[in-house]
Amino acid sequence: LSIPVLAVLMSAIWAIRRFGILLLAALRPDRSSATKIVTKIAASYHRRGVGWPDTLGWVRWTEGISAAAPQLQTRARRLLTVIQRLMYSDQVFRKRDLEFLEAFYLSCCAGSMISP
Repeated sequence: LSIPVLAVLMSAIWAIRRFGILLLAALRPDRSSATKIVTKIAASYHRRGVGWPDTLGWVRWTEGISAAAPQLQTRARRLLTVIQRLMYSDQVFRKRDLEFLEAFYLSCCAGSMISP
């Protein structure tokens, strides 16, 4: 394979790994897709030194996000509300919650060039 072809393949693999979850959510907007996005967000913040939500609890986890990126304090509180609604509520799934998770993921976690 030539260098340009290899570069295109590597770029495609990177894009699929980073944004594939969003494509899945667009194709199947349900609680499962939202949970997968939350998992990606948790993994991204774990790499930045924030513990896992299953050990910290969701409240302390979102506080950890706020500490890691103070400019996200308001959005982290909203993230907590969305997570609680999606995972622990019998309320009807809201598409705007999924859209918020997608936007949060894109702005904070999707690429190394995007800062928290």
